[in-house]
Amino acid sequence: MNNNSIDFNSIWKKKCKNIIQKSIYPAVKRIIVIGDIHGDYNMMIQLLKLGDLIDNNNKWIGKDTFVVQVGDQIDRCRPINEPCHNKYSTVNDEANDIQILLFLTNLHYQATQSGGAVFSLLGNHELMNVDGDYKYVSYEGLKNIDARRKLFLKGQPLANFLACTRHMILIIGSNLFTHAGLISEISENYGIESINQIMTLYLLNEIDKYNNPSIYDKIMKKHHNISSTVLSELFYNSSSPLWTRYYGNLPFNTNNNEDKLCNKNLNILKEIYKVDNIYVGHTPMLEKGITSVCNNKVWLTDFGASQAFDNLRNNNIKEAQVLEILNDGEIIRILKSVSLLSLSSTECTIL
Repeated sequence: MNNNSIDFNSIWKKKCKNIIQKSIYPAVKRIIVIGDIHGDYNMMIQLLKLGDLIDNNNKWIGKDTFVVQVGDQIDRCRPINEPCHNKYSTVNDEANDIQILLFLTNLHYQATQSGGAVFSLLGNHELMNVDGDYKYVSYEGLKNIDARRKLFLKGQPLANFLACTRHMILIIGSNLFTHAGLISEISENYGIESINQIMTLYLLNEIDKYNNPSIYDKIMKKHHNISSTVLSELFYNSSSPLWTRYYGNLPFNTNNNEDKLCNKNLNILKEIYKVDNIYVGHTPMLEKGITSVCNNKVWLTDFGASQAFDNLRNNNIKEAQVLEILNDGEIIRILKSVSLLSLSSTECTIL
């Protein structure tokens, strides 16, 4: 290995030990997709129970179900009227970000004993914390800011934990999952494993954000003279799988067979990655809830689960929701638990 290349497998074995983290899995019988959580521990538990995944002791009962949580597990605040460091900026504030990260990873290890899995994807808010951007961390979450900063710093314990347990993009059968979306500017130039490996190396602090462009050569398929724009494209700009609003902003009357807005990206995903459907979060569907565009080929799973979004709703009803995928997309349906924002009552429905 020369000074300008990286032996990814050696680094993985050294930093991640015996953890197995693949980018592509074969089709399974049942998948539950969970949207953004944003630091709301109780809602996370409610969503897992809605999918018949945990019991009243929060232990795995989901058998061989695969779960995909699409990222943004952390950052409990929305600075609507005042900054998040203000004590009263967050309703029912809590400091459960790290607890949520650890809980879902521990649940994954429980699930694997039954042939199941709980995959947590990286969202833009996980990366923001690694990069020291705490704009959306709530007052309670900021109380131990020095410890948080040290833990999330690249190459430090929590960043390493994220690197070894979370990917940006995941494929299960004919279904692709990512936080915000995968559009042609990215999919035509980067392989999924390359994207995931670059993020892993970044979190482990094995690459520099601005220098040594040729270090990507061994894990990139189409690029050889890579500049620092790689990290910008993949992690930070408006085309990034962590940041794009392309799918979330599509009009709801589009049809996959007719509308060029859909075909522009979906045809490429089908050709390159052999997937039929894509599932994303990132853009909250506060009024519609979980919904789809492009003739049910694109599913938007962020319904604003966290109480951080409650003040943005036009009514006082919030429907806890998860998406269920059966037989590799043969059946896709929304499971709902309708509750008052006070969480005083619930009623389960299946659409």
